[in-house]
Order: sequence, then structure tokens, then C-alpha cells
Amino acid sequence: MKRRKKIGLFTKIVVAVLSLYIAFNLVSLQIQISNKMQENASLQVEVEQRKNITGQLNAIVNDEDNSDYVADIARKYLDYTTRGERVFIDISG
Repeated sequence: MKRRKKIGLFTKIVVAVLSLYIAFNLVSLQIQISNKMQENASLQVEVEQRKNITGQLNAIVNDEDNSDYVADIARKYLDYTTRGERVFIDISG
């Protein structure tokens, strides 16, 4: 007959503690992965928005006939007008 070795109480406690530690780490890592995936999704949306803006700005810069754009900016920010243009200012508030 074979004799079985008895597993000691200390060994059982060590195995239980290690199992709990591993389970806790797995849950913690899953939560971190979930948070990072959400952050990645939001950053991907931001990247797409910035690519769209960059594309629009490149189109404006590369446009051969951007005189309309320049005129709009001059009117809007620099208060320029064309010759003969009348500007009406609304002071009613």
C-alpha cells in the first residue's frame, strides 16, 4: 500500500492566499483594461476630428483661389471693407 503524504495546514493557507491574490489581480487588470479601452475609443474620436480639421485647413492652404477666404477673414476679424461697401452697425443691443 502506498502512503499518502498529508498536506499541512500551512500549505493550504499559502495556496488559498495565493489564489485570492491571483483572483484579485485578474479582476483589477480587467477593470484597468476596460478603462483603457474606453480612453482609447475617446482618443480615436478626437484623432478623427483633428484629422478632419487638418484636412479642411490643408484644403484652404492649398487652394489656388482663396481670395474669398481672405476677404471673409479681413471682414470678420480686421473690420476691412471693400470699396463702395456700406457697413451698418446695429446699436440697439
